[in-house]
Amino acid sequence: MQVWLVPLSTQDTLPEARRADFTEQVFWNIRDVIAVNTRLRDALNKRQKSYAVIEGIADIFLDIVPHFAPFVSYGSHQLYGKYEFEKEKSSNSAFAQFVEVRAMVACLIFRYRLKDEQFD
Repeated sequence: MQVWLVPLSTQDTLPEARRADFTEQVFWNIRDVIAVNTRLRDALNKRQKSYAVIEGIADIFLDIVPHFAPFVSYGSHQLYGKYEFEKEKSSNSAFAQFVEVRAMVACLIFRYRLKDEQFD
């Protein structure tokens, strides 16, 4: 969110009149998705730290799955968000450049992490 949503919400990459609607449509309910994902991650990490050998995680998923509605909502809205994203990218050169820079940064981070993992 710090890399995409915050700058798009606060900088002039998008026209101010469309900024709030664009970020809402493209990022839909991302905060809800992150909240569920964080809960799942925390439960899995807690289990991993508690046992040398983990025999199962089904109980964790049985607890979390009833809270997966945000993923369904995000998925069902994804085509509309992609449409808005692509439409903006093709008509707004500042946004297209913003996307390109973030894609390059993501590639560099991925390469760095991959390189780092090779020496572990």
